[in-house]
Amino acid sequence: MKDRVINFIPKTFALSIALCGVLTGCAHQSPTIAHTHIGHAITAFKGAPEDDGLFNVAENRAREAQNLARDLSANPSMEQANSSARELIEVIGTESYGLKFSLREAASHINYAAGADDASANVRASAAQFAAASEDLVRRCDLTMLLATDFIGSQDTEERQQLGAEINKLTALNINGQSGPEKQIGTTELREMLDAMIAGEEPPYTTVDRWYLFHLVRLPECDTCWAWRKWANSSNRGY
Repeated sequence: MKDRVINFIPKTFALSIALCGVLTGCAHQSPTIAHTHIGHAITAFKGAPEDDGLFNVAENRAREAQNLARDLSANPSMEQANSSARELIEVIGTESYGLKFSLREAASHINYAAGADDASANVRASAAQFAAASEDLVRRCDLTMLLATDFIGSQDTEERQQLGAEINKLTALNINGQSGPEKQIGTTELREMLDAMIAGEEPPYTTVDRWYLFHLVRLPECDTCWAWRKWANSSNRGY
């Protein structure tokens, strides 16, 4: 039943669009389910800040965190430095699209893409690599928040300097990573992974229109069944 549902709906949609093209000249090529999920990570996702792509949000948060880390180290005022540390914790850890949340959501949608019936072997292989690399960065986020909490609680100037230096190192690694034997992966390399995955798609990946990005829903009682909202149960509004 699952295969019938997920295959029938896109075909119905394609026929409807083709008919529209014959009658009114408004033909569009519907994207694959896999490519739609990739679009959620790199183009747009409803509910994210400014409806931006989930990984784009993660990149922005990583830069914000690095700036706040610099502020807490450079500010001579303990009160203001602690304020920067608290904001850093929020930017990384908030469930309202902080760095950690946005990164994990981006990885989830890349995994959704890999699990779609129309996913290519390229997407399936790339998704596993991206998910594993993302978790390394998530663990670094957890450590950064822990050190920032220690920074706020410390009254010792030397200890605060040491904590600040480590926080700055971690937030820099979250962006640029580190090569060599103790390789670290940051958002820069994660972006390169996504770019390589997209470049390896055949037929080529093209930017998914926002209508599709904002109207894909998962069908009830089926983790891998997806449909455009127009054909789905109207009560099923999200993932």
